Amino acid sequence: MAGWGSTMTGLVVASIFVVEALLATRLGFRLAGANPNNDFVDFIYDLTDALVAPFRGIRETEQIEGGVFEPETAVAMGLYLLAAIALVLAVRAITLGPTAGRERAARRRADERPLR
Repeated sequence: MAGWGSTMTGLVVASIFVVEALLATRLGFRLAGANPNNDFVDFIYDLTDALVAPFRGIRETEQIEGGVFEPETAVAMGLYLLAAIALVLAVRAITLGPTAGRERAARRRADERPLR
């Protein structure tokens, strides 16, 4: 995979890494009962609010020893990861084309031929 396909795949992977890291930080802060009045904690909550909003109300939040488990954040992390995987696979399918499997098989057979 060369050209725009590898560039697109790299962008998707980098983007999902950032999104997952932000959501994991939010989840960790909520579980730890971090002070929402802290500037950094508030910044993370504000930044990730739009990512979590579509999943609000899936389940009720649960109190866990001083913190809160936010199921919508966990669901968002899983679904965004699945969407990124699907996007990478789609880009690979588009860039490799329908004959990619046959071409690889032909190259493999050619490599296995005995030398004369």
